[in-house]
Amino acid sequence: MFYSRIIFSVVLCIFCICQAFAQKLNPDSVYKLPEAKVNESRLSDFSTGLSVIKIDRKKIEASHLLNLAEIISENSAVFLKTYGQGSLATISIRGTGPAHTGLFWNGININPPNLGLSDFALIPSALINNAEIQSGSSASLYGSGVIGGAIHLNSQPDFKKSMNVSVSGLAGSFGLYEGSGSGVFANKKWYSRVAGYYRECENNFPYNNTAKFGNPKEKLASADYFSYGGTAEVHRLLKRNYIVSLHAWHTYTHRNLPPSMTSSDNGEQQSDSSFRFLMEAKKLFTKSTLKTKVAWLNEYLRYDNDTAKVHEKVNTQGIINEAEFATQVFKKAKLNIGINYTYYYADILQYSTAKTRNQAAAFLSFLYPFTKLNWKATINLRQEIVEGYTVPFTPSLGMEGKIWKSISAKANFSRSYRVPTMNDRFWVPGGNPDLKPESGWNAEAGIFTSFNDSSKSVTPIFSATVFSSLIDNWILWQPLPTNTNIWTPVNLQKVWARGFESNAGLRFKQRTIETGINAFYSYTVSTIVETVYALQASIDKQLIYVPQHNLNASVNFKWKSIFFSYTQTYTGKRFTTSDNAAFLPGFTIGNAVLNYDLKLNKIGIGVGFRVNNIWNTTYQTLAYRAMPGRNFTISLNFKFSK
Repeated sequence: MFYSRIIFSVVLCIFCICQAFAQKLNPDSVYKLPEAKVNESRLSDFSTGLSVIKIDRKKIEASHLLNLAEIISENSAVFLKTYGQGSLATISIRGTGPAHTGLFWNGININPPNLGLSDFALIPSALINNAEIQSGSSASLYGSGVIGGAIHLNSQPDFKKSMNVSVSGLAGSFGLYEGSGSGVFANKKWYSRVAGYYRECENNFPYNNTAKFGNPKEKLASADYFSYGGTAEVHRLLKRNYIVSLHAWHTYTHRNLPPSMTSSDNGEQQSDSSFRFLMEAKKLFTKSTLKTKVAWLNEYLRYDNDTAKVHEKVNTQGIINEAEFATQVFKKAKLNIGINYTYYYADILQYSTAKTRNQAAAFLSFLYPFTKLNWKATINLRQEIVEGYTVPFTPSLGMEGKIWKSISAKANFSRSYRVPTMNDRFWVPGGNPDLKPESGWNAEAGIFTSFNDSSKSVTPIFSATVFSSLIDNWILWQPLPTNTNIWTPVNLQKVWARGFESNAGLRFKQRTIETGINAFYSYTVSTIVETVYALQASIDKQLIYVPQHNLNASVNFKWKSIFFSYTQTYTGKRFTTSDNAAFLPGFTIGNAVLNYDLKLNKIGIGVGFRVNNIWNTTYQTLAYRAMPGRNFTISLNFKFSK
């Protein structure tokens, strides 16, 4: 049954592609694109009133091959929740949980259905072309789970003649080595990009064991890992403005899981493998765009615990079919309508038998610009049908525009929800098939600067946003009253997350000098306002591992071929118990980067040096999970461009 769905979806997409190829082609002709944008998306066109931070390829390359979690942490005030270097890493946006953050690859949600969240440590920067951090609910655009925000990874073809090849190597402290390469080959009708990497690390850094008397210095054991993977994409521009695209993504990671400071080594190991394929067909009209997508996602995980004699295998697959039509209806107003059908399959030992989930959605977005007022407003509507659940209708309203010269204001009001994961429902023992979806209302408002004159030598940057989210039926796992050894998920509480976030900076550019300072700050209060009697001590208390204060400040300087940047981050204290009786203290980390780029005709040579945790701070993001002190990396990069 599952493979018949794959075949049907592929045949559907191939049919769309064949319709494009069926046009008579003139191989020597030049295709002129109409007014519609090649790279338009729901995020760029219909996220009015939401906060979006764009991280381009240049910033990612300067990161010295970090993973996605670390890149997000360095370019925002988002809290990074990690079990240690190379271990599980998730993010928390605006006081919500990791499962309230969507991860999208070219518009496709790639969070696995059994967990509803992704491990950002498994996504290396070598495979990322660009990334966008979207804060706030966009469930009306993308569906279940996007309550706190979303991370978008997109590919953007550029149909002009070019060839770029890059090869990089990196070595660092604690036995870290990485090699990567990428290539872009394009002309007026073709665009293709390939990238690959290999990374390994012994990860045996010293640390102070705060769980033992005297805080003795120890070395982290059983924490080594290796990872490899690659991506490939090809885009073909056909006659009559058809674009056909194929994307592929594969990563594999094997890691030993180190014990916490309070436990012994159990020989835990985990292997993660991902295969993702996406086919797209796009037709560009004069003022409209028709897009169809078919994606196949395969996630495999194997966990071994030699001491407990536990050997688990998890395999989930998904088929996602989507079609949408965007058009300019009158003046500059835009309308977007679409449908989505998703099928999930999970073969997990703890489910007793393989389980499936079907879901479908219809969505509509309308953007209207008030040209004379320099304002615009967007209405987004979405209704999903999910097997086994009653899902709420999800609307949103967003507005933004100028209020004085280069100062603009924005506001957004929306409804959001999250369907319980397949683990929540089917896990044996403990799964709860009677769970209700989490649902909430979200609001935000703020001001920001908008300077579009690139000729100015000095550009100020400022934004400030207040936000509030009230989430009901929050799912929490707790022990059964009849058997405390068995945990089960229950709709236990209502959570109110609210706060303030801002971004301020200044960019200066003149001739051969570029410099800038920038700071992100977030203040988040996320408390339980309603819960069961047994948990009354947690009422009005901050959620565990949600810091109230997060700060990221950076300064960078570029002169000719020399680039230097310094980033200082501060993470406030995090409570480790629901009654806020225990907490981890706040900490601050400094990272510095120095790059030198030399150009010789068409060849570029770059040398980079990076210092992480430059002040050798002792800290923990999670209780009794060791984090490395001062460490170094050095990189060498060769580029060929034509």
